[in-house]
Amino acid sequence: METPINDTRLRKYACLIIGLVVFLYCVLRAYLVPITHDEAYTYLNYVHDTLWDTLAYNHSPEPNNHSFNSAVAMFFNFVFGGSPFALRLFSLIACLVFLYYTYKLVNIILNTLVAISSYILLLSNPYMLDYFSLCRGYAPGLACMMASLYYLYQHFNSPGISARQQFKAMLPAGLMPCFHLSFLNYFLPFCAVVLFLNTYKVLSAKGVRRNIFWGIFKTVISSYPLLIIAILTLSYTLPVVFFFKGQNQFDFAGAHGFWYDTVGILFSRTLYYYDMAPNIILYLSIIKVVVVIIFTIACFYWVYRKSIDFRFWVFLLLIVCSLSSFLQFHLLGINYPIDRTALFFGLLLFLCFVYAFDYASRVRKIFIAPFLLTVVFFCGVTVKAGNFSYALNWWFDAGNHLMLKDLENLNKANYSKSKPLKLGIDWLFEPAINYYRIYDKMDWLGNVTRKGLDASQDYYFVFIKDYKIDSAKVKIVKIYPDSIALIQNLHPFIGDTIAYENQDFETAGSPGLRIKGNAHSGQYSEMIGENETTDRLKLNYPVLADNDSLMVYVSAWIKSGKFYNKGAIILAVNENWYSERTGNDIIETNDWERISFETGIPANKVQGKKIEIWVNNYGRGSFYVDDIEVLITKIPKNGNIMALHKK
Repeated sequence: METPINDTRLRKYACLIIGLVVFLYCVLRAYLVPITHDEAYTYLNYVHDTLWDTLAYNHSPEPNNHSFNSAVAMFFNFVFGGSPFALRLFSLIACLVFLYYTYKLVNIILNTLVAISSYILLLSNPYMLDYFSLCRGYAPGLACMMASLYYLYQHFNSPGISARQQFKAMLPAGLMPCFHLSFLNYFLPFCAVVLFLNTYKVLSAKGVRRNIFWGIFKTVISSYPLLIIAILTLSYTLPVVFFFKGQNQFDFAGAHGFWYDTVGILFSRTLYYYDMAPNIILYLSIIKVVVVIIFTIACFYWVYRKSIDFRFWVFLLLIVCSLSSFLQFHLLGINYPIDRTALFFGLLLFLCFVYAFDYASRVRKIFIAPFLLTVVFFCGVTVKAGNFSYALNWWFDAGNHLMLKDLENLNKANYSKSKPLKLGIDWLFEPAINYYRIYDKMDWLGNVTRKGLDASQDYYFVFIKDYKIDSAKVKIVKIYPDSIALIQNLHPFIGDTIAYENQDFETAGSPGLRIKGNAHSGQYSEMIGENETTDRLKLNYPVLADNDSLMVYVSAWIKSGKFYNKGAIILAVNENWYSERTGNDIIETNDWERISFETGIPANKVQGKKIEIWVNNYGRGSFYVDDIEVLITKIPKNGNIMALHKK
């Protein structure tokens, strides 16, 4: 008879070929798919930070920082550079781990045809595969999840309560929330299930049922690996969770209900739909409710028959995860996980589905037919949704690199070394465009910001359906997929110059002004100086008391070392920060690079005040700055006429 240990060659080679096809698909996507919004944001804000600051959320504490994944991305960036493929290498490694442990979990199934079909079904999720080719924490988290389930299986089959098997199961589960905090919704129920399993093992032993208190005490003592991992994981993640909750940063969640937000939306994503009708989502969630009810009945049946096997604990884990979401919402006010933060739940549901059909096919062979039809359906969905151009959640980033190539060609004839081209954008495009601008050293393009559009910008890159087009003011250069357009401003406004300065710091003994590193990285120094080893450079410009708005342009050439460099150009009005050029422009390089930014200041912000320009270093490594150019122009009230207006 076929057993999980003595497997057939057909099963091994079939799953090996399937796994290689999936892995090759993820590798090609990691190489070909353009950088996405969240990946670029991670690169700009965390990859160039110190390891401690990234893990401790010292700088820009936001949920976008998948701390352990950001730390690994930092390593690959240091070794291989900051290309999208290099940043995504860890997710590809996680893909291999995921494929291995998924095979181990379906290898439990005795029927070879059902086992191979189950392997295909668990991998037939195009939305999940997106994340195995992106620099996010979901891929390593899902890989750890499958590893934890497999070692839970080994723990279930081991005699007594094995501390070694508990550690093997709990360690990957404990790492999951470190890759992304949403995996706490899996980790805590997993801890509960392991504790239930330990209790079951203790109470099933001979003689223990006569002394229930001794059984409970023995369970607690033998569960010390669980307690150790739980304490370590929660001591790291819970302070961050409470901080984010206090800052209302858990807005990426649902409040409609578990079946709609978690189950329904996730299922629509599994079908690779971003916007699905609410009634269809509700219909699909009802189907899943029925499936979970069947699983629950099966669990009680197994308990009644006293024939509990590993599948029971997987179904129990699914139920505890569902109840956990309900309790968090009603008791703690934490909304339901949705979209990518619920990927673990969809995978767990599919695994339960696989085990349920395996059990049913043992009773009646006729159940194999509908199971195979389900596999064919989801396999077809995956093949149809497969692509090498975009990720579902960040579909709008598919054409950014193409737009920048077109824009570079348009700008070549009018290239100016003194002042880069100005591009106005819708805010969603900001991280990805700034990533390409920095990584590809696009000195011809100025920094793009999320502050919206103004009349001084040369081009606009926007969702064209949201704007009124006046052909007298603008010209549509090109429309990219999803109605995203590159638009030329035919009459960019140029104000009257009221201040201009270009400071050259190069001397015979120094290539420029040295801005020293801060040994206490993560904290802004209070020292202000203008000598050669200052951590800040300050330039002052008095402003006349009038009713005009100002446009401030700042450019500087920067040369830094290879590690621990981070800084910023900061615009201050009367010593109050008004705008900060994110310091990730000052990155690890041995070459001189130009960084720049431009921003407008309303009249009510500058009357009778002064403008200060700071070059700040809050990294540990020093860098040089030279040729700082500052241009301040005056914009009369009737001068700043928008070329584009929202509909």
